[in-house]
Amino acid sequence: MTVRTLAAAALLILASSPALATRDLGTMPFSGVMTVEWIASEPSDGDVETVRYRIVGSVDGDTGDGREALLSGFDLRCVGTMELGGGLIQSDEASCRVTDRYGEGMWLDLASGQDTWSWHTLKARFGDGTGPYATVRGEGELTRAMLIPPGSTAPMGVFHGFIRWSRE
Repeated sequence: MTVRTLAAAALLILASSPALATRDLGTMPFSGVMTVEWIASEPSDGDVETVRYRIVGSVDGDTGDGREALLSGFDLRCVGTMELGGGLIQSDEASCRVTDRYGEGMWLDLASGQDTWSWHTLKARFGDGTGPYATVRGEGELTRAMLIPPGSTAPMGVFHGFIRWSRE
């Protein structure tokens, strides 16, 4: 065997070792608060209305057991589209950026099908991070509760769920 063949074999063995595989970081709560700003609204098919929105919020840091949650204290910024009709959210998709005070963080994609306005469940997928979050991934579900305070046109809300985190 040549040195090149031995080096290639060693690289293949290392690449398939569990130490280089995805590392499970566990499941942690993910919650926070937000405000919603309506950007545009346009009628769609029948009684369905398409609404574009912007979310500004922050991520809480309490895991409930004294530990600090991943992304604790981060800012949340989203742009999304909802289809509203028949008193329900017909669909909801948003692209979000979750960032720390230095601008590092990751993208969060949210999506759901038909659900109620006040309590709404969204599939959440985290990835494409920067800096120390470049290899962190997460998936789970978030429940978003929204309300429009009296005298306001801007909905406010809270979100909570559990995300299963991993590092590649």
